[in-house]
Amino acid sequence: MNKLRIPATALLTAAVASLGACSGGDDGGQAAAPTPTPGSLATSSPPASSPPANGAGGGEGAILRGERQVAIAPAGTPDSLLTLDGTDRLVLAKGSTDRGLFILTPAGGRFQIKTANVGANGATSCLRVKENGVNPLTIVAAACNTADQEQLFTVEASMGKPAGGLPTYTIGGSGGVYLVDSAEGLIAQEIGDADGSNTFSFVDRGPSTPA
Repeated sequence: MNKLRIPATALLTAAVASLGACSGGDDGGQAAAPTPTPGSLATSSPPASSPPANGAGGGEGAILRGERQVAIAPAGTPDSLLTLDGTDRLVLAKGSTDRGLFILTPAGGRFQIKTANVGANGATSCLRVKENGVNPLTIVAAACNTADQEQLFTVEASMGKPAGGLPTYTIGGSGGVYLVDSAEGLIAQEIGDADGSNTFSFVDRGPSTPA
C-alpha cells in the first residue's frame, strides 16, 4: 500500500494555526489590547489651582512693587487701621473703611502711598506730610506729584514679627520724620523723639487696579 507523505513544514504550519485558534477561544474572541506607545504612558498634569482670594497670594514683594492694595495696621493691632477722615487727614480707626486702602508705588528708592480708590474728582490721591506751624506734623491726602518731596516715604523692614506673622515696617517721611500714634493722633515725628515702637503691617486686600 502506498503511504501518503505529508511534508514536515505543513505539519508545523497546522500546529501553529491550531494553537492560535485555541488562544482565540479563551478570550471570547476579543482582540488583544494594543501595546501602548511611549507617548501614551505620560500622565496628564493636574489643572492649575485658582488664584488665591483677596488677602493671600500677593506676598511682600508684590506689595512693595505696587501690585497689591493694602490696609495699613499698627503692628499687633489688626483691628485698628489707618484711614482718611472727612478732612483728608490720615487717622487711626477701628475696622476697615473705603478710604483705608492704599497702594505702595515705588518712586526712586522711596514710595508714594496712593489711595486705592478714586476720589470725587475721579483721580487717586497720595499721602503727604503736612506742616502745621507749632502743631505736630500730620499726614494728609493731596493730588499725586512725584516732585513733591513730602509725598515720598521710606518703608523700612523692622526686626521680628507680631503674633499675626506679617512683616512689620517703619514708615518715614522727608526730613527724618516717622509715622507715630500719639496723644495728638497719628502724626509725623522726628526719629529722635519717637519711641521706636511704631511699626506697621501691610494687610493684603487683593490686586491693585492700574492707574
